[in-house]
Amino acid sequence: MAKNRKSQGGEFRAGPVVRAALLCIFLGGSAIGYVWQTQQVAKLGVERRQKETALTRIESENALKRHQYDLQLQPRALEERVRTLRLPIGPHQPGQVIHVSEPAGGLTPPARVGDGLAASDAKPDL
Repeated sequence: MAKNRKSQGGEFRAGPVVRAALLCIFLGGSAIGYVWQTQQVAKLGVERRQKETALTRIESENALKRHQYDLQLQPRALEERVRTLRLPIGPHQPGQVIHVSEPAGGLTPPARVGDGLAASDAKPDL
């Protein structure tokens, strides 16, 4: 006799239910991962903009301080500072300057440690 659908027993098929559950878990996990990754990218973009802004600010402060430093090193500024602090400093006298001259032939290279030969006598390594 042919079996009728109505006469079939109440068998429970677990295969389709498991497949549907796994598919839902996979799609849900993928969606959660996508949202998390998008939030991380947005967060890193904000951090990058903040750090670039801070870097620009620090670079401009550096340039300003470098300019101020250069101004303070000028002879007029130094003289004014000496007068302000009432330091007993004046220009150098010609007798205070010592001139050192170099030998005409130049310096001889130092000897190498260990072999007793001067560096000019040594053969190059090939």
